[in-house]
Amino acid sequence: MGNLQLSDIRVINIKKDADHTCHINAEIVIDPTTCKSCNTGKLIKNGSKTTLYRDIPLHGLFVGIYLKRRRYKCKDCGATLYQHSCEMHEKALMTNRLHEYIYKNAFNKTFQSVADEIGLDEKTVRRIFKESLTPEINSYKPITPTILGIDEAHLIGKARCVITNVKEKCLIDMLVDRNKVTLSKYISNLPDRHKISVVSIDMWRPYHSVVKALLPHAVVVIDKFHVVKLAQEALEKARKSIESALSHKERKQLKNDRYLLLKHQRDLSEMEKIILYDWFGKFPQLEQVYVLKEAFFCIFELSDRKKALAAYDTWLTLIDDNVKVFYELVAKTVSNWKDEIFNYFYYQYTNACTEAINGLIKLINKNGRGYSFDVLRAKAILSLQSRKYKERKTFKRYTQFEQKSQDV
Repeated sequence: MGNLQLSDIRVINIKKDADHTCHINAEIVIDPTTCKSCNTGKLIKNGSKTTLYRDIPLHGLFVGIYLKRRRYKCKDCGATLYQHSCEMHEKALMTNRLHEYIYKNAFNKTFQSVADEIGLDEKTVRRIFKESLTPEINSYKPITPTILGIDEAHLIGKARCVITNVKEKCLIDMLVDRNKVTLSKYISNLPDRHKISVVSIDMWRPYHSVVKALLPHAVVVIDKFHVVKLAQEALEKARKSIESALSHKERKQLKNDRYLLLKHQRDLSEMEKIILYDWFGKFPQLEQVYVLKEAFFCIFELSDRKKALAAYDTWLTLIDDNVKVFYELVAKTVSNWKDEIFNYFYYQYTNACTEAINGLIKLINKNGRGYSFDVLRAKAILSLQSRKYKERKTFKRYTQFEQKSQDV
């Protein structure tokens, strides 16, 4: 422990406390040779002072280096200066390696967990991370993909537009909001945007308008999961309408069995089929809505666009007045987005990877407990990882170290 692996620092003695703290008394072994003010004056010793610097944890202990620095005075110009170690950070009272350690670990852990690990205040970790992050994130240049994904995630109080590379399944960027102006500005500044051949979006009209205006050569594909979700919502609407006429016990039971209605028929066990068919026997309308949901899902399992369009036309004929109220929104939506929805059968891309990335971003935000948008965006782009919290500890400053320390 006597060697800290700091090139210009010599350890004098070390003291360990029972409160997770290691106090190290040390001195700088290299003296300055010239005055920084006049560059020519001769330097003479003029006292000294001891400064506390923090270092990376050592065997689970917080580390504080009480560094003795000599003061010098220039005989020619009268300026004073102190010894400086190249191993210490110029702006923070810590070693360069601790500063780097904080920055690197803050990508994979929360600020609070890093602070707990090294015994610093969470605000200090946050500040160091942001200061170190700024030049790196400012130099980030997104690579324009051939298959672009555009979606949104609700983060820090509002919907944020998330841009992904669907083919490579990675995040490209996250925008401050999902407004048309914001997205237009971003797409306009993308380098080589002519390379984008397909854009996968949901049915948010501003996305479509921006893509058509700025990427007229690209094919727009509506994410099929947003389309089939409409049929699930229709089924949920039918279930809730039936529940309103049931007793409290039956209403609770049907609500508990809702997951069976949402499952594909082929995925049901024999017991689950019996439960479901019992409900259908009581409520034929529910069975009809369920069958339409299953048929709608089957359309998007076909491999040919022409067959899919024919299957959809057939599906429309199955909607009678008995269930029309539940499926009129589905039919209207498909009618409004028909070309973009059925483009899926030419270019079978979805925003599944984007949804997964959205989940990771939300996890980072949840664990971060108060990230600003800029910090969240940077962590999402550069890491997309998180860790659990550790038990909180604090560094206890030992002010009388030089008098009470013992050599070890």
